[in-house]
Amino acid sequence: MDMPDQPAGDETCPPLPADLRPFLVRWAGFADMAAPPFTHWMPATTFLPLIINFADPYLIHAGHRPGAEAAHHTFTAGLIDRFTVVRSVGPVHCVQVDFTPAGARAFFRIPLTEITGQVVSLADLLGQDGRDIVERLALCGNWPERFRILEQFLRERILPGARQSAAVMQALRAIEASAGTARISRLAQELDISREHLTRRFSAEVGIAPKAYARIVRFENALQQLQDGSDNVAAIAHGTGYADQAHLTREFARMAGTTPGQV
Repeated sequence: MDMPDQPAGDETCPPLPADLRPFLVRWAGFADMAAPPFTHWMPATTFLPLIINFADPYLIHAGHRPGAEAAHHTFTAGLIDRFTVVRSVGPVHCVQVDFTPAGARAFFRIPLTEITGQVVSLADLLGQDGRDIVERLALCGNWPERFRILEQFLRERILPGARQSAAVMQALRAIEASAGTARISRLAQELDISREHLTRRFSAEVGIAPKAYARIVRFENALQQLQDGSDNVAAIAHGTGYADQAHLTREFARMAGTTPGQV
């Protein structure tokens, strides 16, 4: 979910605390009690969102499974290499925290494969702690106090358990530095481990295999170039490592629910 694309209203996006920056992409609060219903296509992404919701539930389904739409109130979503459709039915009032894979792994304290491709209630993952933080944040009368409480909660859960294997960290950095074009077999060779071992460790700590993660990173690179104003789709396809323009178009249909031209 990328809530800033939704109807304008009260939005706040404070700077991230320095010690949480390796674990969070961003956090933001949104409130628009007069917002009309909207439908949003969320493209595949490399962050894991947590929505702490104070208003009506959202109706969510993976783009290829419209019949599986379900209502979700306060929830997180594991990584998926497809677009997701999010529908609102009323006012917008929530906090969104976007975790890096390392941040999500430390915060939820589970192998991320347990939530891959799923939308899961925060209470199901954190139990009473999850219910308590939603109630505390809902009772806050202003954004600064709400983010102060949230910061403390994130720090208490993330920092004590923030451990990631060196191999996974190096693989993540290499994939991101190559904009998704790194060869996984070569990465494993450079790390002096088998590809199978790297895939198992990476999947547990990130939620998807390194090849799938690289595929999303490559897509995000192409998407960013289009959003920055480049309109030469064939050149983007070539420059971002796709076989051809048709290959890029197929990936956009899967991961964004649209075409490069429509972007």
